[in-house]
Amino acid sequence: MTIGQFAAMLGYHRTRIYAIFESKSIDSDLLIRISNALDYNFLLEYFEDGASYIYYLVLAEGNIEEMEKIIANLSLKIVNLKPPV
Repeated sequence: MTIGQFAAMLGYHRTRIYAIFESKSIDSDLLIRISNALDYNFLLEYFEDGASYIYYLVLAEGNIEEMEKIIANLSLKIVNLKPPV
C-alpha cells in the first residue's frame, strides 16, 4: 500500500499522513480510524492484557459489541487449546 492509498482510505492528504508518522502521540479516534482502515486493532498495543482493553472498551467507549467479539474470539482460542477428551 502506498502513502497515497493510505491517505485516501482515511480521507487525508499525503502530507497529513507524514505528519501522523512523525508525531510522538496519536489521538485515540484517529488510531481507531487507522485500525478500521487497516483491519488491525492498534489499541491492543496500548494495553498490557486483554482485561484492561475490555475495561477500556466498555467504560471509556461504551463499545459492548466489540467487547463481546473479543470475548468470543478468546473463548474460541481457549477451546482450541484444550486437548481432546
